[in-house]
Amino acid sequence: MSWRAELSPGETVLVLGATGTVGAIAVQAAKLLGAGRVVAAGRSGPRLDRARDLGADEIVDLTATDDLTAAFRTATGGGVDIVIDLLWGEPAVAAMGAASHLARHVQIGQMAGAAVSLAAPVLRSAPLAVMGYANFHVPIGTRREAYLQITDLSARGELTVDLERFGLDEATTVWERQISGPGAKLVIVP
Repeated sequence: MSWRAELSPGETVLVLGATGTVGAIAVQAAKLLGAGRVVAAGRSGPRLDRARDLGADEIVDLTATDDLTAAFRTATGGGVDIVIDLLWGEPAVAAMGAASHLARHVQIGQMAGAAVSLAAPVLRSAPLAVMGYANFHVPIGTRREAYLQITDLSARGELTVDLERFGLDEATTVWERQISGPGAKLVIVP
């Protein structure tokens, strides 16, 4: 959030895919780093509601509207400065349509599709910067500092990760559950 998106205090952040573990962490990180407004978007009811508990000011159910761009504009109060995008596909195009002036769109995942069809004026009208993110692109020192910051916040209880613990004898069950996106980190404790 701070390295790639260069979040400034008070900016509005939209997290696409806020119902997964990485998305839930992104919602919390945005708030902890000073975002003025955080909007969580996803398709899972209970997990989307959980995003509010984690700091989201607004939520957008991706399955409840035919006009995602309008829903994003309304939820963000007029436009989004930063998109943390774990989905790509149709939600990404809609988010780009709701971009404010000089918005940044950080593309991380593709759960909603690997390709998009995007009209060129969308990029020019904001103007909008679309950039990819992968951990291995981050300089090692920056990555180390980020991990230290996250673990410190977690140890103090300011950043949480939903998890479920299982015994070693339940490894098969855990494997099957993780395939379907359980909404929490599954931890095997020997």
